[in-house]
Amino acid sequence: MGLRRKPRCFVAMAFDHKDTDEIYDRAIEPLLRRNDVTPVIIDRKEDNKDINLQIISELDACDFCIADLTYTRPSVYFEAGYAQRQVDVIYTVRSDHLARNQPEDRRVHFDLQMKPLIKWKDPSDKTFQLRLERRLRSTALKAWHRQNRIIGKVIADRENFVSLPVNRRLEIIRRKAVYSAIKKGFNLWSIEASPIAPYGAYRGFFKERKYKNPARYANLNACFHGEQKVGSVLKVTSVTASESITLAVLRDHIAVRFGYNDLIHYFLADSLLKKVAEIEEHHIILSIRNTPDSRIMSAMPYLHKENEPKRFIFRAETEIFRLDIEIPRTVLLYFPSNIDSEVKLNAELDKITSCF
Repeated sequence: MGLRRKPRCFVAMAFDHKDTDEIYDRAIEPLLRRNDVTPVIIDRKEDNKDINLQIISELDACDFCIADLTYTRPSVYFEAGYAQRQVDVIYTVRSDHLARNQPEDRRVHFDLQMKPLIKWKDPSDKTFQLRLERRLRSTALKAWHRQNRIIGKVIADRENFVSLPVNRRLEIIRRKAVYSAIKKGFNLWSIEASPIAPYGAYRGFFKERKYKNPARYANLNACFHGEQKVGSVLKVTSVTASESITLAVLRDHIAVRFGYNDLIHYFLADSLLKKVAEIEEHHIILSIRNTPDSRIMSAMPYLHKENEPKRFIFRAETEIFRLDIEIPRTVLLYFPSNIDSEVKLNAELDKITSCF
């Protein structure tokens, strides 16, 4: 389901003046109501909280603001400036406040004279409401509806995704992750026992077999291992996914697989492997539920955390027995977790694959 709330407009202006009260009652409020916008006016709001706290709270919650600069109220200038940090502000003013010979409390401050002010002559100004409505619809309200549609799609995507059975969600996660790596040039793939699957699951079932597109096996709780050679660097990736990753799984499976003493079997031909000067590995371990950083570091304290993008890294030497060589090895581990939508999954994979 998409969002169903109405946009909220904070109205900052001088009240208790006959003309400003009338311009609000006759023009501003009716046009907001007509456009299905909820007006927020602190002066007319019943609340026992401190007035300053009410103002900040409502400004933080508003979607846009109308600020009328008539009578040069310091509070209006403050509210407009505070709102402008994060939302659109439409400025209005009584037209005589732009005259040079006006007293200080009847003149718009110089800095705001450069704004595209919507002027009104008096409360009977018939064109003011039309001009204000045209500005509102073409700027703030248009942007709100656009953003609301985007948020609605995100919410719908999340609701559709979490309604799927867990196995179906994991299949989608593995397939998209594998495809994202294939797009980055990983063209030599194998399927192995997953380090986060029950011990022995699929072990040996895919042994020595190679695939150009292993994503068709994404329904299996297996590890998808891809390779490519770029110059003298052997790049490796792997994709695994599960509902959750516990501390026991991290210690018993992943820490052993990616630890200092691990010996990985690389599928690159020996003639090419001999020309490799460095091995760079990117391992993506995805989970539907949250995996706290503290849990990862507890299982693998030798990791170094990097924040942009979030990943865990260590460097070691890898011994390849069949060739009697050692190659410097950099291992980067990514733990995208709390995957609750395809939108979030795609965003996480984009950040990760940008490092490949």
